[in-house]
Amino acid sequence: MTFHYLATPYSKYPQGREAAFQEACRQAGLLTNAGLIVFSPIAHSHPLVEQGGVDGHDFAAWERFDKAMIAASHGCIVCMMTGWNKSIGMAKEIALFKEARKPVIYMIPGQVPATARDGGGAL
Repeated sequence: MTFHYLATPYSKYPQGREAAFQEACRQAGLLTNAGLIVFSPIAHSHPLVEQGGVDGHDFAAWERFDKAMIAASHGCIVCMMTGWNKSIGMAKEIALFKEARKPVIYMIPGQVPATARDGGGAL
């Protein structure tokens, strides 16, 4: 069994990091309730930033961690939250998935991608 990596914006999310965390949790919950196993680096790591003092602004600080999770995952679900297409971190995540020849599908917030729901298609 494997999991899907859920990419969402964080550092430059227009409503701020806390709002990005909350929205990532909602989207991860939606996918989980649809029967998918997902890893959200934002939902799972934001507490480390807020409570553990880990730098949340620099993708390089998270790159080693993200690469390990990308290597272990089946593919990426890119949640097209506000600002996703301006996120440097998300662009790097997507590039790493493409470099690894792992599937990347795009998700409208609040909607489970059909390919993920059906268990087929790109994932």
